[in-house]
Amino acid sequence: MYQEKFKAFENIKTLAGKAWEHAVAIEAALSAEELELQEKRHDFIRMQVGALALAKEQGFDQGIEKGIEKERQRSQIELVVKSYRIGLSVSTISELTGLDDDEIMTLLKAQDDL
Repeated sequence: MYQEKFKAFENIKTLAGKAWEHAVAIEAALSAEELELQEKRHDFIRMQVGALALAKEQGFDQGIEKGIEKERQRSQIELVVKSYRIGLSVSTISELTGLDDDEIMTLLKAQDDL
């Protein structure tokens, strides 16, 4: 069983090596002009890969920020609801949270706590 898997790995390694050898052989046969065009294509591909990596990183960062903001909002809603349940007035909750009375009432109605 393991010998079969090892043999498959050997085949992959051999194929990769042959592909590399083939690419080198092709480049060796190219004229200076063709080599320059080939290098420009490689530069373009590297730029695209870099741009995709940057976009992925920025998207990840934005997702983290969005998650933090949602958690902050959830915590604020929880504070409003708990404060109301223990008997604090809407005006006191407003002072604690910085939300105006209408925002607090909207949150409470959404939580079916009125």
